[in-house]
Amino acid sequence: MKYSEMWSNSKISKIFNKVRLDQKKAQERQANFYNRKTNVLKTGKGDYGRVHYLVDEGGVTNKLSTLWRGPYKAINVEYPTVDVDINRKTGRIHQNRCKHSNHTVVEQTHQHDE
Repeated sequence: MKYSEMWSNSKISKIFNKVRLDQKKAQERQANFYNRKTNVLKTGKGDYGRVHYLVDEGGVTNKLSTLWRGPYKAINVEYPTVDVDINRKTGRIHQNRCKHSNHTVVEQTHQHDE
């Protein structure tokens, strides 16, 4: 009897199902641990906020770097994430990396002379 014949498809599928279940449990446990100390962000759709960046574009952090960037407009707020408009691209940011901005932004419209 070959080694591959010893493992029937039913045994393999049972093992894969157990692995998927264990991965899902581990992911939920990790999410609960991470979200335990989530700051409750009092920002709604359309409000402006700042985003905390841990590193600069070059991959290093200078002690004089601006770590809070923005203000960015909140497009959608769902616990524990916020969808923000960053340079006309939507980014999903965890609430721990966001804070409310008191800065009011005037959106500029560009007029092209023809």
